[in-house]
Amino acid sequence: MMCLLLKAQINSLKNVIMETDKDLVTITVLKAGPLLVKGPVKLIHADGTEEGKNGAHLCRCGGSANKPFCDGSHVKLGFEK
Repeated sequence: MMCLLLKAQINSLKNVIMETDKDLVTITVLKAGPLLVKGPVKLIHADGTEEGKNGAHLCRCGGSANKPFCDGSHVKLGFEK
């Protein structure tokens, strides 16, 4: 009986962890490309303006004409990090 109770508690905890994980903002470094941001974020620009986004591709190579967002310049620049 104790094993069944413990198993039920573990399963319940796993569900809580999974629900929490899906609410997290994730940032993935794409090979030879931008940072892929998934999830609701508020971006505050240098001039103080704010915008809400549900994810974005952020420039990592420094060559984007649309910083902080990626415009694909990493391909032309041969960015490989």
